[in-house]
Amino acid sequence: MGSIRKKEATGRWEARYRDPTGKARSRSFDRRTDAKAFLSAVEADMRRGSWQDPTLAARRFEEVAHEWLQSNPGKKRTTYARDAAAIRVHLSPVLGNLRIGQVRPSDIQTTVERMRTRCLGSRAIRTNYGVLRAILNWAVNTDIIDRSPCRGVRLPALTAVKKPVVSADDVLRLADAIAPDYRVTVFLGALGLRQAEVFGLRVGSINFLRRTITVEATVNEVEGLIVEGEGKTPNSNRTFSAPQEVLDELAAHPGTDRSHEPRGSCASGARRRPRASDQLPLLGLHAGSHSNGPRRAHVPPPPPLGRSHDAGGRSSARSDPAPAWPRLDPHDC
Repeated sequence: MGSIRKKEATGRWEARYRDPTGKARSRSFDRRTDAKAFLSAVEADMRRGSWQDPTLAARRFEEVAHEWLQSNPGKKRTTYARDAAAIRVHLSPVLGNLRIGQVRPSDIQTTVERMRTRCLGSRAIRTNYGVLRAILNWAVNTDIIDRSPCRGVRLPALTAVKKPVVSADDVLRLADAIAPDYRVTVFLGALGLRQAEVFGLRVGSINFLRRTITVEATVNEVEGLIVEGEGKTPNSNRTFSAPQEVLDELAAHPGTDRSHEPRGSCASGARRRPRASDQLPLLGLHAGSHSNGPRRAHVPPPPPLGRSHDAGGRSSARSDPAPAWPRLDPHDC
């Protein structure tokens, strides 16, 4: 299948062969025995169907990492931005200029140790290491390398972090201390909404009659752009009861009446360049000269009430809304 010849100009031995696509390839060695061993290994790999193009493994890690980022068009923009930042800040400074076929487990360990010396937490290190492992696994699956060097890597142990329990008194004191434009976000966070879910809340997501809030969208800032998307997990979309005090805060919040459509833009009548806050009908994130002052809450029409059945099977409209949660009382905690 292959041949070995001695180059007269250099005195080195050249192993020549054709790859599975028929392309002629060669590699030079100082000794004939090395060229013969190489040629035997190549022929064995071709017979097993495991031969890999050596030019692919010679590509720089940074180039392969960029291709990995582009390989999943369904990746959320927030996830893409996080992975790109991990590559740029933590992986490329150590591995970026290395040939991906030359990356060894010791290089992976060096990358982990560098993150540790930069005082990253154990969870952040493991998250960034997960990005690195995904890149190298993708390289294996696409036949760029034959084996991932993420082997035997020592990662920092996860430490249990005690999460503080926020009392109703803490919530009320924080709401009183924060700027009025952000006051309602404190109560929404206390109800369990993530930051992106608070930003993605719409006027039509609040049912003031039934006293419920529906979470069905998120808004994140990605590299200076406002991006609206779905929930973090498939179970993130949910509807839950809300205390009347929180609904009152929402009704009084500046900006709730910025649109007469439940999912309409919150832009005012004047034509102007959209701002980030224009995508957040329930969050008046701008203040000062950009504020239009207090606004009266616009409440969208509630959906038809459900129907109940009496003992005889006859149905009738239910006029009682869902029960409200207990009032926020600092002394109940």
